[in-house]
Amino acid sequence: MVATNFEINNLPGKRSCFNIEVISLRGDMTGSNDWPLKHELFSRLYEDRCLQLIDFANVSRIDRHAVDILHNLLDRGMKLRLFNVSPAIKRTIGSNRNKCLSAKILDVSSQDEAVLMFEEEIKKLLNGNDLPFADCTKKRPFPRVEISLPVEFKCDISHESQVCCHATTENISKNGMYVSQVHAQNGLIRKNTHIKGKDLYNLRLNLPHVGITLETDGVCVREQRGKNDDLCMAIKLKNMSEYCEKVLTGIIYDNTPLPNYLSYLEH
Repeated sequence: MVATNFEINNLPGKRSCFNIEVISLRGDMTGSNDWPLKHELFSRLYEDRCLQLIDFANVSRIDRHAVDILHNLLDRGMKLRLFNVSPAIKRTIGSNRNKCLSAKILDVSSQDEAVLMFEEEIKKLLNGNDLPFADCTKKRPFPRVEISLPVEFKCDISHESQVCCHATTENISKNGMYVSQVHAQNGLIRKNTHIKGKDLYNLRLNLPHVGITLETDGVCVREQRGKNDDLCMAIKLKNMSEYCEKVLTGIIYDNTPLPNYLSYLEH
């Protein structure tokens, strides 16, 4: 995965019996470079790839936000270890009020040495038991984020009538969303209109602050009436493109669809 001036590379080498993965970073971990790293590591976390070694040999600077990202991953249960860390980066990490990341720095420069040292730590943690690392991660079964975005879609409310509906998201998960204020400009959405179980076509999720629109399909899996008979719906997304999935992953795991995050996904 490559950002404008930042690279994240998988390192080949000694295969660990604990499925330790080793990645190397190239470039400064500052500013917009933090976002692709956050996306990559959170994606691995939610794929239960919890044992990660990071080689800092080609990183000269790190900012506080990047340190916070790594602390957040540790808090969620990822087992992170860093090696080839320069004295300057050690000082930046050590100046953070949360000191636990400093303890995850291995004082070695060789990848093989780092893997062996990490394996020894894991063996001590296991102490003869089969520790389910993936079960320790703090993730919800259906991670979601509360965010208000405009949505529109088409739906066949009868054999003769198709309506174009508009709504606003209350929250979004990787494979669905909950929307409120469902209405149609032609007034065909009435109190006795039911959409549960119906397919939704040309579903468009607008991200106006970054100037893009995601397009996919869906199905209404639940409906209810809110205040003032406001129609609310739970929508399961389907037929999503890889691009849509990546953008939604960014929204859910990064909690913000930032322009610098989305820009490199378009290529």
